[in-house]
Amino acid sequence: MTDSPTVSTVTSGSGFPRVTLGVVWVLAALVVGVLGWPLNRGSDWPDDRVAGGVLLGAFLLGVVTAGAVLHYGYQARWLSLGTSAVFVIAGAAVAVMLSAFGPSFASDLLLFGGLPVACGVVTGLLALRRVAAVPRR
Repeated sequence: MTDSPTVSTVTSGSGFPRVTLGVVWVLAALVVGVLGWPLNRGSDWPDDRVAGGVLLGAFLLGVVTAGAVLHYGYQARWLSLGTSAVFVIAGAAVAVMLSAFGPSFASDLLLFGGLPVACGVVTGLLALRRVAAVPRR
């Protein structure tokens, strides 16, 4: 058996990078949940309530993904990428619903549609990222 001076790790492997991905998923889910709750509960427009429900569904999926990443590690990498795609699709769907069915401002579209898309892109890139070789001690 040869002794390698470096160890290559993947972001969702064991240790710190995996925990980082899990924590980022928790933060992304919280952001989407904080946006979805008032939109779902406080709006007078039924279509806005549906858009808030979409964001709350993405919140629940994000929390489940965070738990899976923290528990299963490397095996949950593809689940993380799939959930990132769901976040991007949900953000785009919310932006379309808000713009098509009610009076909305560009700031509303960017906040309620763009922020989930940004969360999906960040978590997707983090799940795909490879960590450089780390010296073995």
